[in-house]
Amino acid sequence: MSPFFSKDKRIIFASAFGNTLEYYDFTLYGLLCPVLSKLFFPQNHGSLSIFMALSLYAIGFLARPVGGIIFGYYGDKYGRKNALSTSILLMSLSCFIIGVLPTYQDIGIYAPALLMLARFLQGICVGGEYSGAVIFSLEHSPNEKVQNFAGSLLAASSHYGCLIASLIVAFFAYIQSTSIAWRIPFLLGSFIGIWGFYLRYKLPETPIFLDNQHYTSEASPKLFRTIFSDYKKELLCSIALISVASVTAGFSTAFLNIIFTQDLSFELHKSLLIISFGLVFYIIGSLFAPYFLKFFRATFLVTMSSILLAIVSLFIMYGLVTYHLITILLTQALFCSLSGIFWGLINTVIYEFFPPSIRYSGVAISDTIARTIFGGTIPIVLLFLKNYFDSLFVIGLYLSSFCIISAISCLFCLGQYNRQTAKNKL
Repeated sequence: MSPFFSKDKRIIFASAFGNTLEYYDFTLYGLLCPVLSKLFFPQNHGSLSIFMALSLYAIGFLARPVGGIIFGYYGDKYGRKNALSTSILLMSLSCFIIGVLPTYQDIGIYAPALLMLARFLQGICVGGEYSGAVIFSLEHSPNEKVQNFAGSLLAASSHYGCLIASLIVAFFAYIQSTSIAWRIPFLLGSFIGIWGFYLRYKLPETPIFLDNQHYTSEASPKLFRTIFSDYKKELLCSIALISVASVTAGFSTAFLNIIFTQDLSFELHKSLLIISFGLVFYIIGSLFAPYFLKFFRATFLVTMSSILLAIVSLFIMYGLVTYHLITILLTQALFCSLSGIFWGLINTVIYEFFPPSIRYSGVAISDTIARTIFGGTIPIVLLFLKNYFDSLFVIGLYLSSFCIISAISCLFCLGQYNRQTAKNKL
């Protein structure tokens, strides 16, 4: 039996499992925004309550750079395993807090204030989670083939966490009043997170970190200065790529949930089932990404998938305005499949941009900046564009512009990818 099918496989899947749990916890808020806006905010200001709820959705992303800096530094200096174990433990705590919070009717203004603090803590935790899990898995991978698999699996595990969250929320929304049932998914995620912490705590540290620990300790005092001075181009390329993944993901979950429940008048559980349908194709696309790497370079595939996403972004708007369920599902499946392929490819590209001594911080900073500026604000931005222009096609143009920017960035990434790959082999 090859090493991959024993120790390496167990490590990669355990890391993906922890990532699934954290994204399950983090996604719950976005999916339950229509419910939480009624429970934690005053209802005498019309649609303002949904905007306030979405503002807290954005706060979770605004906290991500803080988490990226904290966990990036901690992971580069003290180890990937320690950072990831701490991250999932604190995420479980924040999820538990949200699950037991009194509502606005019970404690007034303190309810949204406490919800904001818990959401901020969630953002800090997830700020170091995804990038850390990717690095942990790829640094445990013995060869390029396993690295490609690990990168796509980590991308799929994020969507899998979102899918589980969507299905569980849909189930409780269907069988019971959401004014009570919304707490159960948060509490469930909190308790399962303790198990995830145990699994991660038992994993070994990555051999690459152990081999470079001396250099990592020396680099720590000037770590951030090194990233922003010597790796500016790599940082900008990473931000450009991750921003597209963040925008498409935010559109496919939080924003579409608002469109389905408010504009198309779907019940919450039906809306979430449609979103879950799209997330299945996200996962399929992510898992199939390594197959295409047998024939083409990752940067070429990312460029092509960006161009195709720019086109499909307009088609999915057509599906929404037809109000025809089959058309909506078909366009959503195509959009999510391409988005999944894109996300499954970029992990291995960005991983090579930074050397081991600053890798956790470099990837975490670029990841959190992109997700904060673009991913966290995307539901509010798209809702504003829709209301201001009274058109969904404007949203399609907005999404297409991001994909075109990504395609242009990929042309630049190709040279940076080759340069950094050669540098890491020295």
